[in-house]
Amino acid sequence: MAKRQAVEVVDRTMQDITDEKLPLGGMIMVMGVKRLQLNTNMRAVNEPWFPDFLLRVGDGKEETLDESFIHIPDNISIPYVDKPNSMDALIDAIFPSSQSNDVDSKFIISRAILSTKNESVDEINNKLIERFSSEQKVYYSFDEAEDDKNNL
Repeated sequence: MAKRQAVEVVDRTMQDITDEKLPLGGMIMVMGVKRLQLNTNMRAVNEPWFPDFLLRVGDGKEETLDESFIHIPDNISIPYVDKPNSMDALIDAIFPSSQSNDVDSKFIISRAILSTKNESVDEINNKLIERFSSEQKVYYSFDEAEDDKNNL
């Protein structure tokens, strides 16, 4: 997760360097990937056409609509009905049978839903947490000491 302002600074910097007013100066960037491990749950392994589609989009070779938009194939999109139903459909697609698999941490960490806004991330997380059948545990922490006489 990166702060929006950090991404905006990179965007403006790349636009200045390339003298191009397109997002990120028209460059394709992969930011913040520490380690990428493909496993059998990822589309890139299960569906060989998916990485080809992404490469065509990135290279500007995918057919466009009105020169600004691309058509995302129906088999990789979830139609929007309304917010609650569409969010449920998204979670069901990414975390199938989540209630029966919530104990298996490998199942949970092998999937991800990416979003552009923290508000959306919080909504999705809360909706997903509601589906877990195990007992809820709350952990408290603090980031500063109370009555710190030694300025620790």
